[in-house]
Amino acid sequence: MTCYGGSTTGGGLNYIWYKDNSTVHNGKSYTIQSAEILHSGSYRCQTRPGEISDPAGLDVSDGRVILQTPLYVYEGDEINIRCHHRPRYPGGPTRFYKDNRVIRDWTDTAEYYIGNVDGTTAGTYRCEKQISGPYIYGDEVSVSVEGAAIRPAVTFSPNYKKIFTTESITMSCDGGSTIGGGSNYIWYKDYSPVHNGKSYTIQSAGTSDSGSYRCQTRPGEISDPARLDVSDGWVILQTPLYVYEGDKINIRCHHRPGYSGGPTRFYKDNRFIADWTDNAEYYIGHVDRTTAGTYGCEKDISGQNIHYDVASVSVEELFMIPTINMTPNLIFANDNLSLSCETRLPPARQNRQLRSAFYREGRIVQDFSINDIYKVYNVQLEHSGKYSCAVETTDGRVRKRSAERLLQIEEPFSHPNITVTSEFYEGDPMILTCDSTLSPHIYHTGLQFAFYRDGREVQGFNLSNKYEVQSVQQKDSGNYTCEVKISSNTAVRRSYGIYIHIQELSAPKLKVFPELVNEGDNMTLTCETNLTKHKQNATKLRYAFYRNDVKIQGFNSSNKYEVQFNQEKNVGTYTCEIQTSTGRVKKRSQELPIEGQNDSSLTTILLVSLGLLLIIVIISIVLCIYYQRRSSNNNPQPPTDADHDYSPEGEVSYAVLAMSSRPQSQLPKDNESNVVYAKVKKSKANGQVKSSQGTSDTSTDIYQNISSNR
Repeated sequence: MTCYGGSTTGGGLNYIWYKDNSTVHNGKSYTIQSAEILHSGSYRCQTRPGEISDPAGLDVSDGRVILQTPLYVYEGDEINIRCHHRPRYPGGPTRFYKDNRVIRDWTDTAEYYIGNVDGTTAGTYRCEKQISGPYIYGDEVSVSVEGAAIRPAVTFSPNYKKIFTTESITMSCDGGSTIGGGSNYIWYKDYSPVHNGKSYTIQSAGTSDSGSYRCQTRPGEISDPARLDVSDGWVILQTPLYVYEGDKINIRCHHRPGYSGGPTRFYKDNRFIADWTDNAEYYIGHVDRTTAGTYGCEKDISGQNIHYDVASVSVEELFMIPTINMTPNLIFANDNLSLSCETRLPPARQNRQLRSAFYREGRIVQDFSINDIYKVYNVQLEHSGKYSCAVETTDGRVRKRSAERLLQIEEPFSHPNITVTSEFYEGDPMILTCDSTLSPHIYHTGLQFAFYRDGREVQGFNLSNKYEVQSVQQKDSGNYTCEVKISSNTAVRRSYGIYIHIQELSAPKLKVFPELVNEGDNMTLTCETNLTKHKQNATKLRYAFYRNDVKIQGFNSSNKYEVQFNQEKNVGTYTCEIQTSTGRVKKRSQELPIEGQNDSSLTTILLVSLGLLLIIVIISIVLCIYYQRRSSNNNPQPPTDADHDYSPEGEVSYAVLAMSSRPQSQLPKDNESNVVYAKVKKSKANGQVKSSQGTSDTSTDIYQNISSNR
């Protein structure tokens, strides 16, 4: 540790070192040869009779990996952050994080370089490193950025870097950080202290005053050198100490005081740019790169001789080409984005005001203003694109544009997907899973999950990606979704919905085998459900059996009840009951009466059954014959020609037709001569009728024999 600055007289004894307010050493530097944990603490140094420094914290670790950062970090610095592993152990690849986001993935380089520190550099950094093979160790540290230590600049008044002897000049130390009065400024000429104070005036310059001047602030930085030339010639060409882009300058052809000057001529790079004129100054209204060169002037002094002088003019860049920076370095959807347009003015132009503008894909998104920050709140994927910025002076004379930088908005996690294992029945346990993958660029930030049914929250945000119901009911049916978020981002993503229908667990059916149970038979009762075998295993139903409402087999995983049938013990009304593993859903079957059978009763039943069957067969045969005969009588067939080959007696139809107007008592008896024999046939003739008595004819005519007694 080294103590810089301060006022000393003599050797190292003028420095005092303190650790945690206790004196530990005297001397400009303090070295700890082999550090131990007890050396950790707050160190300060003091000069006699100077001031005491700000505290500087030192941490000594006994871990495997430490993340090393500079003691002081200022805007504009270039720094290295080092992931350092314990000596004598082999170190492997290293990964760096900032604010829990990966800024450089696994690499063999143990240092992370930042080329231009600004306000966005501040944050919490972490590194991970493989040590001795597969083992990974890490460390983290916070980095704060102090305001840039403003480098002072030397200015001349009058603003010329060449003067004549006997002339006076005042040099000022502009900018820088000071404490107290002028004694905090130190002036150097050719690296030797010559003055203390903010300004340094040379009243009557001599050639010995020529040289390189610098100023320093305590404990700030030292300025760039400013060259002063003091001449004893007749003519000097005076140019400004600093010339920057966009400046307005006068180049002055100055002659020695006390002499009269005549016409003047100016040239640049051996070419005349202003011929003889009474004006001793050459004005340039807008300096650019073409302004640089070698200038000369000639002047008539006292009307006698022409004298001349030359001077080189170099044009400095007013400000660098700007760079566009993003905060944070990795942008996720719903983050707040901050873009800054950064450049740097030289110390001699620190007070020059600039304006900035921002572009996306070449189109302006924020017009020129003194605000060099462009903010976007709650960024979305459509904000991705190529961004650039431009910086200009307030008069627009100097404008520079940055290179484009691609901004890719990332999703902090993948779109969630809600999944379920199978269909569900009442009483089943149900587990819903919400799957999402965290971006690999986010470190140590857990996803949080919430679940909804029909748009209503059923489980609030927590670290579990599962929603469990021990025993579902039909009311748990609905459209389920889940949401995912992370604590370090406002992004919330909701999954697509999945409809879950909780099916009713129907009452079981009780079956017996065999259907007719005899004394001594093995009787098996089976309690059957509407679930498939696979679903039964998933649902894990339990079964119980009852006889006459008395439990005969308690709840277990078997859906069967087996017993050797006993007439006295096992006759009765049976039921079975099912319940889920939690016991919250129960369903009972309908009653099944069971009565036993013995051998004699079985024989009787068989004989009676056979007898009844025989009777049914006989009755069926009789009925069949009866209906056939009846059908034949109701549908007589007409006679054919072949009928004439048979005896008339065999084919005659007899009919008694009594037609009389007398009373019934006077009608003849059956054996009297009023019987009429008639044989009627259908004639082939059309309605022709012939009649005869007691005759028979083989023709196809119709014969009628009708007798009427009146």
